[in-house]
Amino acid sequence: MVSIDKEVGAIKSEARQRLDEQRILELCHEHGYWPEADGKLDPASLIALFMQQIACGNVSCDEVRLMDKGRFSASGYCQARMRLPLDVIQTLAREVYQELSEPMDR
Repeated sequence: MVSIDKEVGAIKSEARQRLDEQRILELCHEHGYWPEADGKLDPASLIALFMQQIACGNVSCDEVRLMDKGRFSASGYCQARMRLPLDVIQTLAREVYQELSEPMDR
């Protein structure tokens, strides 16, 4: 059985390692977004930070900046999030839900 507390803790500490970077790039391309030309935040890092932002209680964009040691500005993070198509996040959420719910459906 999946422990919510355990999974949220894992997201807070190792969100980036839990993502499939290749799948995220495929989804970006499928939805017309070619992030290779963007700056410091690749889509997998951006989604990992977004997951951590939510898992930590929906902290501010400035707090997210500090989570990544100030590698970018809060404004840059917001702009990168706006460029990422919502369909990418929705598709990832559906896929994760399906993966997590499979054992429960048996």
